Amino acid sequence: YIRGRKEQAMRQYFFYNEAYKKAKVDTNKILTIYKSAGKKYKVKYCNLPNKKSAAKIEELLQEGESFNDIFKNVFEEGKIPEREIGFDSPQVDAVFEALFVNKVKKGEVIGPIKTGTNDFLIMKVEGWTDKLAISDRQAQQRYEDVSKKLTMMEAEEIYEDYILEIMSGKRLEFEESTFRKLEGLFADLYYESKKKQKNKLNQTIWDREANTNLIDSLGNRVLRMENRVLFTIEGKKWTVRDFLEELQSHPLVYGKKNIRRHEYPGHFRQAIADLIRDKYLTEEAYKKGYGELNVVKNYTNMFQDHLLSQYQKNKYLKKVKSKNDSNTYFEDINNYLNPYIDSLQNKYADRIEINTEAFNQIKLTNIDMVALQSNIPFPVVVPSFPILTTDSKLDYGKEYKEEQ
Repeated sequence: YIRGRKEQAMRQYFFYNEAYKKAKVDTNKILTIYKSAGKKYKVKYCNLPNKKSAAKIEELLQEGESFNDIFKNVFEEGKIPEREIGFDSPQVDAVFEALFVNKVKKGEVIGPIKTGTNDFLIMKVEGWTDKLAISDRQAQQRYEDVSKKLTMMEAEEIYEDYILEIMSGKRLEFEESTFRKLEGLFADLYYESKKKQKNKLNQTIWDREANTNLIDSLGNRVLRMENRVLFTIEGKKWTVRDFLEELQSHPLVYGKKNIRRHEYPGHFRQAIADLIRDKYLTEEAYKKGYGELNVVKNYTNMFQDHLLSQYQKNKYLKKVKSKNDSNTYFEDINNYLNPYIDSLQNKYADRIEINTEAFNQIKLTNIDMVALQSNIPFPVVVPSFPILTTDSKLDYGKEYKEEQ
């Protein structure tokens, strides 16, 4: 898990240095898109499951069929989905280009647009509202937002070319019988986890990140096939066991949140391909020394310290609590952890320095928050805050003084 965290950070800084810093955006393009950045489009849309259906829809549009008739004839029943799309709405680049780069007319039908490996989208523009940037501050912020968005898009194109260069000539070949059996096991696990997502968001995601023992989750069925070859790349045969071990440091990332059962094999196959891609990118990042960056080391140490502290806390509670103790966790804090934390504060007091001026300026709320990143193996940005003591007194350590 810690190695996976480290390597994810390496790939992110690899992207920043090798692509984002090299991206150059034309000022005229920024100014052009700036004019439409305040718009929020109201669209009707429908998702298309494959290239064949996209081609059929495109043919119907060319024959003059209306959007409403196409939806009615193809999907037969149900209300046409609607949504609003603003400049900062989550969206693929192709949708952004269609709405905010190109000129759009009310009533225009756009698409089919490719939104994923096998996913397409068609949408009809019903209208829009336009929020103007009135003050200088609003105008400056909007200009910066447009610039950042276009820079990121340019960086992703640069990175894609880099990936194509690294992966050139490498062919991923699956052993279909093994793939089908393993896909079935992972599909069961995927849809079972979907049912459990009604739990508290932070705890659910953290547990999913920290629980990397997939063999236990998949059961005995996977043990019976762990020596079977799953795929081959560059002459190396990957067994199911090899694949499961790789997942310990790189959980699968699916390009779609809600996958229908008949779509799952394709998304599973693509997720494996993305894992292999990231493995080659990680090798390049190691070669270029990204593992030695202080920012990567600090990030890795943050998660390592968190897991070590959780381990020590559980170990201590197991030692001091009786088997029949059914106290709540907050009762455990009062009975066991408060005195333990006090003893640690005294033990390490000479090594602790506190900037009390900065500390007193911190403003806290009682609102729980979890920060997430999308489309990466480990989405939680920082570890959950450790609740270890109810004692808030700064009666340990010494005042931190900046060197002059």
